[in-house]
Amino acid sequence: MNIHNVERKTALVAETLKSLAHPKRLLLLCHMTAGEQTVGELARRLAWRESSVSQALMGLRREGMVAGRREGQHIHYAIARDDVRRLLGFLYATYCQDEDDPDHD
Repeated sequence: MNIHNVERKTALVAETLKSLAHPKRLLLLCHMTAGEQTVGELARRLAWRESSVSQALMGLRREGMVAGRREGQHIHYAIARDDVRRLLGFLYATYCQDEDDPDHD
């Protein structure tokens, strides 16, 4: 282990964990693991106002966690970082997966 590499990356790790510590952002990102979605799709799935979804996405986009792709009048949002996608997978498997699920370890 190179301690200098670890020291250099701690700020990124701390910022990532800080963003994921917000329950609404975490829930939004969890829904985005299924793939690209628009603000309207996310709002319907979460039963939130579109303005709330847009505001949360704006913060996640500013932090580089999500990216948008315009298609006509809609922007399709997706998780932009592989580390965030893997971390969400770990969190789901550890905390959310149904114990009766045959794929559960």
